[in-house]
Formats: sequence, structure tokens, C-alpha cells
Amino acid sequence: MERETRKKTIRVCVNDKEKAVIEQRQQQTNSGSASSYLRSLGLGYEPQCKLDKMIVIQLAKVNADQGRLGGLLKMLLSNKERHTSDNRRQILKLLGDIEVTQKHLFRLVQTL
Repeated sequence: MERETRKKTIRVCVNDKEKAVIEQRQQQTNSGSASSYLRSLGLGYEPQCKLDKMIVIQLAKVNADQGRLGGLLKMLLSNKERHTSDNRRQILKLLGDIEVTQKHLFRLVQTL
């Protein structure tokens, strides 16, 4: 099937600030030109922001870090014969790392 050639133009008047916002959103959605972005919106397409996808990938990585740290903590706590002062320091360090990772996770969720 041949691609239909676009021959009609619809003018949209915007101020400088509006133009900048449209161009920024067009770049965030990776939708080609501002014209194709506005055409897609006008035809009912709801673009997915590529930044949201990047945040979801980061969330998955932080979640994996949480799982890894939790597994290490469980291993240290379940081995009663290895409860030494050195292990206690490792446990405290792991708890600190878990707290830092939780804060990172919280900040990422807030950006969504």
C-alpha cells in the first residue's frame, strides 16, 4: 500500500514558552519532529515518555540491589556460629547500605 502524502497544513500559534515546552516533550517522547508529535497528539495517540522507561529500568536495578543486600544480611544473620564482632560490623554496614538504597528507590519513585 502506498503511503499517503500529507498536503494539508494546520497552523498552531504559540508563544516562545509554549514552543519550548512542546519541543521538550517531543524530545522526551522521541517522536521525531514537533510536527509529527502534535499530529500524533491530535489524532489521539498518547506517547510514552522515554524518561519514564529509563526510571523503570533504574528502579529494577535498585530493586535487584535491595534483593542482593537482603540476601547477604539473611546469610549473616542465619549463621549463628559465625556471630563475631567482625560480622556485627558487616551487618551494620549492610543495614546502612540497605537504608541508602531505600532512599535512592524512594527518590526514583517520586520522579514518576
